[in-house]
Amino acid sequence: MKLKAVFKQLQKIKKTIEQGDQLAAQGHHTDAAAIFEQARTIDPNHQLVQYQISIKLCRALCQAREGAKAVAACSHAINLQPDNIEGYLQRAEAYIVNEQFQEAVNDASKARQIDGSSRAAQETLQRANVELKKSTRKDYYKLLGVPPTATKAALKAAFRKLALQYHPDKVSGTEEDKKAAEVKFQQFGEAYEILIDDELRAKYDRGEEVLPNQGGQQQQHNPFQFFQQGFGQGQTFTFNWG
Repeated sequence: MKLKAVFKQLQKIKKTIEQGDQLAAQGHHTDAAAIFEQARTIDPNHQLVQYQISIKLCRALCQAREGAKAVAACSHAINLQPDNIEGYLQRAEAYIVNEQFQEAVNDASKARQIDGSSRAAQETLQRANVELKKSTRKDYYKLLGVPPTATKAALKAAFRKLALQYHPDKVSGTEEDKKAAEVKFQQFGEAYEILIDDELRAKYDRGEEVLPNQGGQQQQHNPFQFFQQGFGQGQTFTFNWG
């Protein structure tokens, strides 16, 4: 009688997990996460099942861009099996989603310590290091207010709007206000110049340096070439729209 009850319980867990897997495969990651949460409550004392479901839950939450919840789910899995690299690798992904890049590097490094031959651990560590490096530099996409998937047309539209808004000759106020606007004006130009160039944008997206002293120093040359627009006071600037 007891074995029959256990079998029914395992079948229920299996069906629930399959439902979650199906939702995840269809791209319904938030719904999948809810199903995996439900699956964890069926038999909370079965450690192996809890570990497997927690990994699936973490993965679904990562896809749903819920980094903090994903970290918590993976941490639960790691507590159950601290010597299994899968938990560390998946939590590293969760940390990346949550923009905790140093923590991602730490987890990927831990995975490599457990299994030095793991290609997945090596690739995750490399990517975490790239994201950590990228987090310390200027975010050109954020500067222009566009997503990393922005098209050239979207880049041009965003840049033109900001350039016209922050051109020093268009800003009223004190000299300090105008100087602050000029700094932003130059930063927008730097961001646009990099992102509108396919080769430089690809390097930037890979975390490679695209400018001397990148991440701190401002460009020394004038990025605004080729866009002829009068801004008052008889001054004309040219911008390269790519």
